[in-house]
Amino acid sequence: MLIVLISPQILSLRALQIQILKVTKSVQGEAIPFIVFHLDIKYFMHSAYHFYILTNKYNTVLYTGVTSDIYNRVLEHKDKVHPGFTAKYNVYKLVYFEGFEDVNKAIAREKQIKAGSRQKKLNLINYMNPNWEDLWEKEFGNVEGVTE
Repeated sequence: MLIVLISPQILSLRALQIQILKVTKSVQGEAIPFIVFHLDIKYFMHSAYHFYILTNKYNTVLYTGVTSDIYNRVLEHKDKVHPGFTAKYNVYKLVYFEGFEDVNKAIAREKQIKAGSRQKKLNLINYMNPNWEDLWEKEFGNVEGVTE
């Protein structure tokens, strides 16, 4: 069973159902039953654990991770606090995330997504965030001193 959480911007339930069926087929290989909940993005920002996908300015590099503090973890990526992949490739833009109450479920979701193809990751992002907006910026706004 897939649980789908939608934002207030979704206007047509029928269009949503069609999109969900397309996404579940592309992500899972076959259509699966689903339940729709209408929630605001802020709800997910305040979950205990998060699986997330970041990209760079040009949306060409993808990075997945799990954290218990999405606000500060994304800030660390933006400020290049830790040397490594995200710092080297300027990966800082939060384009997708899911909230979980159980860290093991967040880790399992990351492993599931990492095991999939790049196209499946793109489909997931395009479905939930078609304009590839920085969801961190959208939620928390620009922080002084953070550079691109």
